[in-house]
Amino acid sequence: MLVECIVLTKLEKAEKDLELREEEVQRLRKIRDEVGSEIEDLTASLFEEANNMVKNAQIKQHKAEKIAKEANMKLGILQEEVQALKSIVQSTALNNPASECSEMHEKRSSTPQREMYEVDPIFNDEFVKWRQNPNLDKESPFMKRIYDEDIKACLCFRNSKLSDSILSAIEEDKISIEKISVTKNEPLPKVCDLMNAPRLCPYKMYLDGTNSYNISALSRNRIAAICDLFCYLRYIQRGLITVRIHEVYLEILKKRRRIISAKLGLIDDIVE
Repeated sequence: MLVECIVLTKLEKAEKDLELREEEVQRLRKIRDEVGSEIEDLTASLFEEANNMVKNAQIKQHKAEKIAKEANMKLGILQEEVQALKSIVQSTALNNPASECSEMHEKRSSTPQREMYEVDPIFNDEFVKWRQNPNLDKESPFMKRIYDEDIKACLCFRNSKLSDSILSAIEEDKISIEKISVTKNEPLPKVCDLMNAPRLCPYKMYLDGTNSYNISALSRNRIAAICDLFCYLRYIQRGLITVRIHEVYLEILKKRRRIISAKLGLIDDIVE
């Protein structure tokens, strides 16, 4: 009996020890699971933070590139406006009495030559009415004639969808063209995006400061001629042109002639 009691006592003690050990194992497992969960959360957090950093860097890079392109576009517009202002200043100087006196003093024996041109009575009448309230409404008779006879014909390219986008960008003053820097490792593109034809493309065109296209010199000259006309019409609209009305009419004729020359590929009257 004594032996049995001792055995039972040891057995009970062993069971209690086993139970305690089982509880300790469960506690350690719980700690292990909690630590593992924390490690997973920390890893996920680190990955998320890293992804956010990469994403933010990409966003900043995209913004920087967009700002740079917009700056290039504005620079191109400003250069065109400076060129137009130079033309305005030169035209104004011709009407300055002091300038006329100086020119007469220098060329006493010479007779000033005037440009000869015939006045189209229909277009002139449309121009005079438009000049009273200048605007860029393409439905006005004056603007409609310029669109139908000059602009649409000059922007008639194989890539008609891109041609439409260019016209919209010109109307909204959101187009720029820059010359491509030539390097040995990066030769000039050889397919014009407007003509869809093999042509050397020394120019890159930007619409809205984002989308870019490779264009040939011929395409560039045609677009530049139209931009030159629009720039002059905007100056008239803003009241910056103060010369006499027949001189404004003649200047518009010159710019229309440049559009026709550019359309035909003539390079003796291109807009730089």
